[in-house]
Amino acid sequence: ALTFFNWSFGFRWVYGTVAGTGSMALTAFFLALGIAKEQMGLIASALSFACLIQVLGIPLLNRVRDKKRLALTLFLAEPLVIVAGVILLPLLPTAWRLPVLTLAVFAAAGAGNLNLPLTENWMATTIPEAVRGRFLGRRAQVMCLTGSLTMLSLGFLMERVGQTNVWGLAGLLLIGGLFGVLSVIP
Repeated sequence: ALTFFNWSFGFRWVYGTVAGTGSMALTAFFLALGIAKEQMGLIASALSFACLIQVLGIPLLNRVRDKKRLALTLFLAEPLVIVAGVILLPLLPTAWRLPVLTLAVFAAAGAGNLNLPLTENWMATTIPEAVRGRFLGRRAQVMCLTGSLTMLSLGFLMERVGQTNVWGLAGLLLIGGLFGVLSVIP
């Protein structure tokens, strides 16, 4: 189980770096779709309001019986919402893109934020106290390594794809979304 946690964190870190709600590739994708820089504040506000879901959701989470199932569902929902948005947004009329995008980012970030207390609790109850420090150290190593390699690779690929190539950026985001899905599947 602990090895799976490390693989999961590694894959999740790749997802967050490439296609997470605040990633440079996702921001470039939004700009390539024609979302004005001035409108990015609305998306940032949606991200901030999604943080409230975590605080407001804790009393509801305490009533859930199968917390692990909910955690896995939320972990899977976040990248799937991003992937669906990446596929659908270029096909929508320009006037619909910003509202749909804002809703998708809010939903994905909300799932991620609501999931955090669940996964932290899951880890705290799963990892034996005797190995917790070593495990968290290993997890930090995995996250640093995958984060560094992913950021360097992403920067290289984004330079090749171009910052205005909607479908090229969508391809990068879909690969990132795949890592988000892989972080949940054992």
